[in-house]
Amino acid sequence: MDKYFDDSKTITAGTLEQILVENASFSLPEGLERCNVPTLVLVGQKERSIMLNSAKDLVSAIPASKGYLVQGVGHGFSFEDPKLYNEIIRAWFTDKQISSERLRVLL
Repeated sequence: MDKYFDDSKTITAGTLEQILVENASFSLPEGLERCNVPTLVLVGQKERSIMLNSAKDLVSAIPASKGYLVQGVGHGFSFEDPKLYNEIIRAWFTDKQISSERLRVLL
């Protein structure tokens, strides 16, 4: 987490402005409903509501997707709980059941 914060401090005002503009204007691309690539969507419980809504939109749009709300974490989930994050990713890539009492299925 310290590395994440240190890296974040190096972002210039211009870069941050561009990131915010891009984030605010993002919309799902046309044709996403034809995507047949298995897709894992994770969103932290402490995320802003716009992120939760975006995660739900992705899961709704991509037929081969699975989405989970992860309890107790925010945007830096992989830094906040790397053990759980790695367990989830490992299960996803090895086609095993993803199980944790901290996960809630989206949609």
